[in-house]
Amino acid sequence: MSNLELKGRSVLLAGCGDIGTGLGERLIARGARVVGLRRRPENLPAGFEKLAGNFDDPATLAGLQGQQFDHVVITLTPDAYTDEAYAQAYVAGLKNLLSALDPKPGCLFFVSSTSVYHQDDHKWVDENSPTEPTIFSGARMLEAEQIIAASGLPHVNVRFSGIYGPGRTRLLDQVRGGEACGPEHRLYTNRIHRLDGIGFLEHLILKHERGEELHDLYLATDSHAATMWDVQSWLATKIGMEPFKLKTGPVPGRTSKRCRNGRLREAGYKLVYPDFMRGYAELLED
Repeated sequence: MSNLELKGRSVLLAGCGDIGTGLGERLIARGARVVGLRRRPENLPAGFEKLAGNFDDPATLAGLQGQQFDHVVITLTPDAYTDEAYAQAYVAGLKNLLSALDPKPGCLFFVSSTSVYHQDDHKWVDENSPTEPTIFSGARMLEAEQIIAASGLPHVNVRFSGIYGPGRTRLLDQVRGGEACGPEHRLYTNRIHRLDGIGFLEHLILKHERGEELHDLYLATDSHAATMWDVQSWLATKIGMEPFKLKTGPVPGRTSKRCRNGRLREAGYKLVYPDFMRGYAELLED
């Protein structure tokens, strides 16, 4: 990891949930001024400048006026899993945020999702693969990427696969509850550990600080796409359960694709958790 200091640099974390907060702590440790913007910023850790704002209401974003940011990292969270909520967050809310940034920032980093991919045939996808999402969440996320690209600002869209780690244990909880996606359902999944998601965003910011060229799109995922059964049966064995005694069934609403991370690795980022086994093994130890 580079020891580059960021004294005198300003970063806005717009949304500033779990990923944003973890990233902010790292940037503060490097000497950066970090502003955390969210509806209720009072619970942010020490060291953050706390700014309250609601992306739905432009009037609440007035505190951004006159602030110069070298980097803006955007991690939005819809209020519900509905098209209306996603449109409000990723379209209307994003436009409100971009309009409120005055003067314009040095570079935007937008956290997107691999849900923008429509592929459902187990094939590999990367940054050059077509995106024709068939579900509303992916469609709205892609629309947000296009808004960022049309802003005219230097930008990087980062498509995260499924984030797991402390506090993000859905698959593990399913197995503990005796349920799994059976081997007869060849459903590939892709994931990235929370710390690698944070680490990769930090890595990109540092590359930008050094004046290194960045792509405008990255796919953030680990190096081991696996079927849901691979992951859940491995977890079951590790916690002392018999995989073939789990109640199995299909997983509705999920596509099956395999995500490549070649561009992430070419950027020089070394994954701390290159596969699900290393990441989940540590979770189980904890």
